[in-house]
Amino acid sequence: YVAIWLDQAGEEKLAASSGSETTDLVSFPLAYQGETIGRLEVARRAPNEQFSEADYRLIEKIAQQAGAAAQTVRLNTELIRSRAQIVNEREDERLRIRRDLHDELGPMLAAQGLKLSAARQMMRTKPEKAESLVDEVIQQSRQTVADVRRLVHGLRPPVLDQLGLVEAVRDLARNHGGGLALEIIAPSDGLPHLPAAVEVNAYRILLEAWNNAVRHSHASRCLVKFQAEQDMLVISIQDNGVGMPKDYRSGVGLRSMRARAEEIGGSIRIDDGKPHGTRITARLPLPAFEGNTK
Repeated sequence: YVAIWLDQAGEEKLAASSGSETTDLVSFPLAYQGETIGRLEVARRAPNEQFSEADYRLIEKIAQQAGAAAQTVRLNTELIRSRAQIVNEREDERLRIRRDLHDELGPMLAAQGLKLSAARQMMRTKPEKAESLVDEVIQQSRQTVADVRRLVHGLRPPVLDQLGLVEAVRDLARNHGGGLALEIIAPSDGLPHLPAAVEVNAYRILLEAWNNAVRHSHASRCLVKFQAEQDMLVISIQDNGVGMPKDYRSGVGLRSMRARAEEIGGSIRIDDGKPHGTRITARLPLPAFEGNTK
């Protein structure tokens, strides 16, 4: 009996099996580019019969080769799942914006219009009452502005428009440093023009990677490197912390980064840092260069 289990969305799922299932199994990890993505389970030939060293070497080689094939199956499954998730999240976001506009901003603006109309009618006969209504409209207008800013911030972090991607990362480190020192390497003439989707997804990937380094790596330093290739924005985030455990499986943060990269046709790779720590590399596709951003 042999079976392949793959990590899908944080859970182990049986991908394939052959033979009669038994409990007397030996497990071998399936890995791809240093990340454990599942395991290969192999039954002994007979009860209590041990594998020889040659058997172990052979099965380990098979597991190494199966890792690449398993990753292809895993990525295809995750791609289908992430596409469905993207569609659902987009519709949820549209629904949220619709509710905010319809249930909050709409009634508030209507109320302001009614109060202004009433104030105009009272200006000559009841000026004090009219003035009170105008004051109420002023307060409601301030709340309306705050609500609009909240909606806009949810769609796109304003810091990207104010500072640009590189400086937005510096701002992130200043406000959410957690004692982690930041070093940034970027092209001296600035990054090329970034499409809105690339810039937002890059920022959110960096935000997740930074939070992971602050919370879990026990690092003191983080290096963020931006590199613009012919048709690709390459961002690497490396810390000097404890690194990933050998049996590490993708958590919510890593799956979120992968989904954001894959949403725009990019990819995420995780490697051990040198001499220690973790390096996350995001490759995000770019159109033809057209000028520079901040």
